[in-house]
Amino acid sequence: MNVHVRKIVRELFISTPLGEEVEIEDVYEGFTILIKDYKLRVDLIALNMLDFDIILEIGCLSMYLAKMECYAKIIILRMSNGGEVEFTGGGGKCGV
Repeated sequence: MNVHVRKIVRELFISTPLGEEVEIEDVYEGFTILIKDYKLRVDLIALNMLDFDIILEIGCLSMYLAKMECYAKIIILRMSNGGEVEFTGGGGKCGV
């Protein structure tokens, strides 16, 4: 696998659902992930979190013309060949 690691030049922190802040230093560029037989090209950031398999940023979602149905917990991605991938999320709770 040919992976390019890019160092982040300015400070970048991500807040976890538990309220902790994690500093991000590296971006792993050019990964291919497989969602329901469709290959998506993404850049990844490693996070030390156990409850998530992957978090896709808004830029990646917009590249695939994502449609989000928040109440139903569904994301629909549109592929360049006209196909659609529907992903249904789990039963997470909102801490309001």
